[in-house]
Amino acid sequence: MSSSSLKYLVLLVVLALGLSSSYVLGADVVLRERATTSGPIVRLGDVADITAASTSTLKNLASTPLVPTPAPGSTEFLQRSQIRDLLATRGIDMLRLRIRGAAVVEIGKATKQPEIETPTAPSNREIETALHDAIEQYLQNETGHDLWRITVSPTSKALGPNFTVRGGRKPWTGRQRFRVSGTHPDEAFEVQATVVKIQSVLFSRQVIKKGDIIRAADVERRQHEGRVPGLVLSTLDQVVGMEARRTIRADVILQENQVRAPLQVERGETVTVVARTGGISVRTFAVARQDGAMGDLVQIETLDGSQRFAARVSGRHRLEVLAAGTQAGDYATLGRLPLRR
Repeated sequence: MSSSSLKYLVLLVVLALGLSSSYVLGADVVLRERATTSGPIVRLGDVADITAASTSTLKNLASTPLVPTPAPGSTEFLQRSQIRDLLATRGIDMLRLRIRGAAVVEIGKATKQPEIETPTAPSNREIETALHDAIEQYLQNETGHDLWRITVSPTSKALGPNFTVRGGRKPWTGRQRFRVSGTHPDEAFEVQATVVKIQSVLFSRQVIKKGDIIRAADVERRQHEGRVPGLVLSTLDQVVGMEARRTIRADVILQENQVRAPLQVERGETVTVVARTGGISVRTFAVARQDGAMGDLVQIETLDGSQRFAARVSGRHRLEVLAAGTQAGDYATLGRLPLRR
């Protein structure tokens, strides 16, 4: 084989490898050692230099939200692994992404610089970005919630350097209409945007059977876009150590009515009953007529079935008789028991 043929063959191999790498990776993200941002949210484009096969991929990656911007005068640090996890929760396909560069990114809030008038008018893209950030800040102020996905409809209206955003309506999601006002009356106009709320909620990682005690490994926090149930659970403290009321499927949002405190007393079992008064403690046995977790008020029955009275669960197979002066509301929580035959 001649040297020219060998060079041609090597060139073909290099081109093939390059095309294969580009297809698999899709985009290349190089993290910077330091980054600053003036907006309320740190986005991937703020902390990394991105190259991608298409403009749409580049824009989507650059605008992906990561974390809230640190307070003025403070800095935060994001590890490369944390950025990977955050991108994965936003639905980014990590198999088509290569992340390299700094192992840790130092992030600070940029000090506000005096605005300098430029002879050229802002582009449509710059106007949409400015409106996006202003609407996002407005929603944060109105709701106290940080993460939103906002798609601003294109507008040909001129936007001055100083403007305010008002309007919208509760619950602040879906198709929204906002009023934009500038320093001059002719700068006022309306803009439409589609708003989606992003929330951190708990998902089941696997099937949790009825009666199982939930472990930390059974659940995980994920970023969820859109509506969530009203009784949604969002912290590990709310579920770890709790008992599943019913079987919970994998990859579903956890709700309060799916879990309960572990039962300490079960209906029909013999339990220890303690009564204390005037420094005297009396212990006896009875039969529980209801299930009960720690602190629950349940009805019990003497072993011969001659009397029923209320007691509060104080431990495993253990209850304490209510002291004198029990409120009617306490008995109301007992519910109705089946009639004895």
